[in-house]
This record gives sequence, C-alpha cells and structure tokens, in this order.
Amino acid sequence: MSDAVSKQDRELAEAGYPEALRTSQVCRALGVHQQTVLKLVREGTLSAFRLNAQIRVRRHDLAHFLVVSRVR
Repeated sequence: MSDAVSKQDRELAEAGYPEALRTSQVCRALGVHQQTVLKLVREGTLSAFRLNAQIRVRRHDLAHFLVVSRVR
C-alpha cells in the first residue's frame, strides 16, 4: 500500500497541490462539499491539523485516504 500512497502523492503534487492543503483544495480533489470534508476530519477518517483557526490536510494524508477509500 505504501507504493500506492506514494504514487497517489506524486500525482497530487504533479497536479499542483501543495504539501498542506486547505479544506477547499481537499473538496476540489475529492469532488465533495466542504461539510463532507469537515465530517471526515471530525470522524478521524481523514487526518488533519490546525494552523491557527484553519484546518489543513497534508497531501500525503489525502493520498492515503484516496488509496484506502478506493472501491475495489
């Protein structure tokens, strides 16, 4: 799985996503509403951190979420 996460992280980087994403950028990457992203963070399904009052998601954590959430 680590290889898949690394590959997904590279793809996000190549698409221009920064190392720490704002929730609006995560919404765009996932194609969901901001409330959905905030729910995923609250539930602990998507790892995030606070930068002052703002929630940020590491690109690697988003890549991990995309890999483990993929329907097979």
